[in-house]
Amino acid sequence: MTTPQSCENFRAFVDPYLDGEFDAREQAMFDAHLASCSDCREFFEQRRWVQNAVKPCLKETCRLPSQARERLERGLKTAQRPKRIRRAAKSIAKPVPAIVLVGAAALFFMPLTGFKSNVVEEVVDQHCQPVAVELPSPKTNEVDDWFADKLPFRVATPKFKDQRVMLLGGRISRIRPQGKQVSSPAAQIVYQVGGHKMSVLVFRDGETVDDSKLSEHVVRGNRLRMMDSKGHRVVLIRRGDLTYAVTSTLPKEDMLGVLGTSL
Repeated sequence: MTTPQSCENFRAFVDPYLDGEFDAREQAMFDAHLASCSDCREFFEQRRWVQNAVKPCLKETCRLPSQARERLERGLKTAQRPKRIRRAAKSIAKPVPAIVLVGAAALFFMPLTGFKSNVVEEVVDQHCQPVAVELPSPKTNEVDDWFADKLPFRVATPKFKDQRVMLLGGRISRIRPQGKQVSSPAAQIVYQVGGHKMSVLVFRDGETVDDSKLSEHVVRGNRLRMMDSKGHRVVLIRRGDLTYAVTSTLPKEDMLGVLGTSL
């Protein structure tokens, strides 16, 4: 359930939310509210439509005088984030209930020999970007259908039996494998697990990884390969010709436990 106060806080800050001005924790709190509140999803879509309609009209640029530009840069460096945003994010997070996503396993975990470390680093970088989901929804079938006509491959949104896991939605992304000049399309699916963000980047790739950087774990009879990068844990999963890269700051055992509920 949501409250008038949480909806009011969301709508007051929807523009900086759309502009990616929140840090990762604030972003996750607002994502969670958006996934659970149909009224705010409608409001969000209206605001995004307005932004998309206005931006093409803002093609002309003006150049600030050098002194004014320097003052602006100094001000931005020393400015503190408004405390109202943090208070709003906290109030939005409180009433959001845990959504149980129960279903048959959609992932087949296989020994992984398909990535170079730079791919893992790019996966983490994308996970850390405070970008709003394009389709806010807690329903896996809605997310699957939304991706269907936007990607050259079929995405199966992972389902988890862990009651802490909340699906927030999905967005279109891209990934550039090492040695390739052109990036490839990817799907990013975002979850919240307790106070942690967890994302799944789905893409096609044929790179190789240095096995010495991977730790192997067995979960319910399935071998998983995990790698730490920039303070995050990344589990690489192969399903057919697709890769599911699961990223989070969850503790190792906790993350493996969550993934085990999708097997």
